[in-house]
Amino acid sequence: MKTINLIAAAATTAFSLFATQVEAGGFASGRFARENAAGGVSGGSGRAFSGAYSAGAGGHGYASDGQGNAVAGSGGAVKGPNGGRAGRAGLTTHSADGTTTHQSGAAGSGQRGSFQTQGSGVRYADGSGGGSRSTSVQSASSSASYNGTTSYASGSGVSHTGTCTNASGAVVSCR
Repeated sequence: MKTINLIAAAATTAFSLFATQVEAGGFASGRFARENAAGGVSGGSGRAFSGAYSAGAGGHGYASDGQGNAVAGSGGAVKGPNGGRAGRAGLTTHSADGTTTHQSGAAGSGQRGSFQTQGSGVRYADGSGGGSRSTSVQSASSSASYNGTTSYASGSGVSHTGTCTNASGAVVSCR
């Protein structure tokens, strides 16, 4: 499985790097798929665009080993016309025993503030599983913020906690 992770990471990185080599005002994309030495398939794709005021790039890669194990990863980033920027990345794995995991995160910032979010989840072969996601948001103008976490576990259900603060750092009602 370690080899598969490396293959997927390399594919995603290669296409993300390829995709960022775009002339202003252009678009580029590429993809591939082929059998790999582990007895499975590896593939990926990448796209990028660039304009006078904005740009973006993204890519994904995947690999399997012919034994029921697979991994896929993706990532992307954009820059907006007013200086805003955002990016995301995710990784999903599936094991021959039926277990699937996912991890992802994103972050962005702009004139009005910034955010960060990250989460993970797992589903076992018996159907049980769980996951959680944490999110933080910060206002650029008032320094107000929100921090929250939502979690799920088989048999327990969903739980959520969240806290909002004002510019002074005092806890206030979230609305």
